[in-house]
Amino acid sequence: MLVSVLLVSGCAGGDEPEGEPTLGTILVVTSGSGITLPLDSYRETPTQLATVDSARDILVRDCMAGFGFDWPTFRHEPDPDLGRRYGIIDRTEVSQYGYRVPPELQGGTNAPAPGLNETAASRAVLYGQGQAAGKPVPEGGCAAEADRQLGYQVKVLKDGYREVRDFVGELDQEGSAQHYADSRVAEANARWSECMKQAGYEYRTWRDANNDERFSQGAVAGPEELKVATADVDCKTRTNLPGVSLAVETAYQNRLIEKNAEALADVKRRLDDRVRHATELVSGGH
Repeated sequence: MLVSVLLVSGCAGGDEPEGEPTLGTILVVTSGSGITLPLDSYRETPTQLATVDSARDILVRDCMAGFGFDWPTFRHEPDPDLGRRYGIIDRTEVSQYGYRVPPELQGGTNAPAPGLNETAASRAVLYGQGQAAGKPVPEGGCAAEADRQLGYQVKVLKDGYREVRDFVGELDQEGSAQHYADSRVAEANARWSECMKQAGYEYRTWRDANNDERFSQGAVAGPEELKVATADVDCKTRTNLPGVSLAVETAYQNRLIEKNAEALADVKRRLDDRVRHATELVSGGH
């Protein structure tokens, strides 16, 4: 949940060709659920992605049928929003699960339908090797062909695997790295770290606590993990580290969107076409 306006912060204005961007409003972030960033509008929502994945299966199935293979489809459900972009935030959740993901958030259902019987011959058609049924297999196989029909930019590698470019993901990673290096996030992490020290724990950043190997052992969170996780969330609340992080990452993403406006306009067009085509395929009862 994003609640109340805290403050407006930033560096000097101007064109800001380099350096740290000016921040907009910094919100108080009290829950990881519902956090959105500017680049989110250039990729599928979880529901749309489940539809696209289902449509891809339909396209693969139809392509495989053209080569004499009865290929099953999969059942796809939207993955839940973990709300963990800035680590754990929900105190009620961590008091029971620590750093673990609650069972109800551990992913949607992507189970194969009965009948999947993969063989060397079917893999050759699926991933694009030679000919089958007296005709050439599409470059990269039926898997790559399905991606192309959905408007993805596909590169077929020498070993037969395909690489689907995720331009938005590349920008997301760039913006994420920039926001972690930003002085305002560093300052917020320093305040969080001092808060944790006062609680008896030594971590430089929230990611160090989040990635503590002790908390990946065992099936459930132990007492120490629960205490550390609760202190982590309390310190995030006191310093509003998630709110600062969100404001800073938003600013970097907006800068990247402005710099890549033309390419992202094409991404958005492809996205809209993909979702529309996928919806038609799935709703058509194929």
